[in-house]
Amino acid sequence: MAAAVEGCECPEIVLEMAVQGSSWLPMAGEGGLCKDWNSRECVVDGLVPGTTYEGRVQISCQASALSSIWTYAGATVTTNLEALVVEGSISVTAARRLSANARRLAEQQLQKVLSEVTAVELRSVLVTTEGSDTSYLVAASTLGSDDAAAELEAQAAQRRLEDSFATDFSDRLSSELGSSVEVKVVLPPDVARRSEAFPSCGLPPSVANSARNWSSTSCLGRTWSDGPCDVPCDVGFLPEGGGFLCSLDGEWSSSPRCASIWSVGDWGTCQGVADHCGDGGLQQRQVTCPEASGCHAMSKPIEEQSCRATSGCLWVEGVWSACSNDCGVGERSRSITCSSPLASDCADKALPVNRL
Repeated sequence: MAAAVEGCECPEIVLEMAVQGSSWLPMAGEGGLCKDWNSRECVVDGLVPGTTYEGRVQISCQASALSSIWTYAGATVTTNLEALVVEGSISVTAARRLSANARRLAEQQLQKVLSEVTAVELRSVLVTTEGSDTSYLVAASTLGSDDAAAELEAQAAQRRLEDSFATDFSDRLSSELGSSVEVKVVLPPDVARRSEAFPSCGLPPSVANSARNWSSTSCLGRTWSDGPCDVPCDVGFLPEGGGFLCSLDGEWSSSPRCASIWSVGDWGTCQGVADHCGDGGLQQRQVTCPEASGCHAMSKPIEEQSCRATSGCLWVEGVWSACSNDCGVGERSRSITCSSPLASDCADKALPVNRL
């Protein structure tokens, strides 16, 4: 790369970075910052954790007129937040020998119990087994905005774990596994500060029926400390399962989907108890899912509802009055009322004669 800079003496790669929207600052780093021309990597010191930076590089020559123009990075860089972790190791002894599949299941259930005991998300727990010992790491909090609160949070997780090891941890794990196990502490839980970044997650799987303007590339680079990468859905579909979440080991720990909206028919006739008039009827409609993969479970419309049953409503005939004339042609009348307080409930019945 340096040899390609014609006439440039003592070429150096200069890197400048800036928080988005602020002024550019020259970067310094151990070992000469960008001395490795072949790898095109620059090792930078002094960046603020949890901050997004823009970057640009220039080939600087002894004669400044020969220096290259600035080349801007195609993407921003977000620095890692330091974490407080609770770590230690245990041994788990089962009453019977476990198969390879059973051991993998035991690790998953151990991860779940550690998550429940320490009150952290499942994706923030990492379990690895070597020989007879199993090491665990629980990312309890992140440093940056309120370090004192983060330390208290990590210490609380440590105490909860210590208490459980002393009382019910073996029982909890046995219950999850469905068989008796004994848990012994090898290295007690300890709070440690971790500056090294956890692995970031790669490209998540595509999501069927997602919005056309959404791409899974928007989730690239997320780590355990990031919030969910939400998946917007196309018209006629609803998000289900939350967004993509990155776990400590750099694997996606959730499977969001875009579930179809239910197909709904018209309400049927209100069916009531025989001879019953008024409230207490039942009305039904057909609710079906047009997708073989299933519809959004929480948004399923109701299939039945209460209604006013009018099939038993009748016109009630009153007593005829006396004739209006004592001699000759006269009139008689009577009251006609619906057995329901609402006259409209009898509207589908023939109205009896009320005047003669």
